[in-house]
Amino acid sequence: MSAASLLTRLSDAQAEAVRRVRDAVVEVSRPGRRGGRGAGTHLGGGRVVTCAHVVGSAREVRVRTASGAVGTACVEAVARGDDLALLALPPEAVVHLPALRLGEAPALGAQVLAVGHPGGSVGAASAGVVVGHDEAGRTLTDAHLRPGHSGGALVDATGRLVGVLATLSAPDLGGAVRPEAVRALLTAAGAVHG
Repeated sequence: MSAASLLTRLSDAQAEAVRRVRDAVVEVSRPGRRGGRGAGTHLGGGRVVTCAHVVGSAREVRVRTASGAVGTACVEAVARGDDLALLALPPEAVVHLPALRLGEAPALGAQVLAVGHPGGSVGAASAGVVVGHDEAGRTLTDAHLRPGHSGGALVDATGRLVGVLATLSAPDLGGAVRPEAVRALLTAAGAVHG
């Protein structure tokens, strides 16, 4: 196989992964707050995981899907220590909303995709690799993150959620909460997860 053919296949596979992931990533904003938007990832059953700093102290947040549908989600559980929050969408909001499955924490050097909603850009994607872990145990990636990626999806090559985008650790590094913390939040909230 030629190098050009291999790159074309890789590019096509990456574009397809982004297409699948972006439809499961919603925009999250607090009522009455300007500019304070982030993202969240639908895990199925109307449950959306995002960052605690995205929802703040709100009990309800506004959610907009990639298709443009807007609704209200209740903040069901918060784990401030991990900077995670779990939202519950009404049943009618999830009829056509795909879900991502939780994967395992990615290995050092693994290729990952970051998908969020920076600056109102719906489903913006950035590719990178895992470069390490910080003192809090977050996965560090060199994928280019901007405000609005918080709460978005860090996914592996198979499209599984391997982190929740949470912090800018440095100008060229972003941090993501590992999937073990997401599983712990889902368990504490009594939510079913895969």
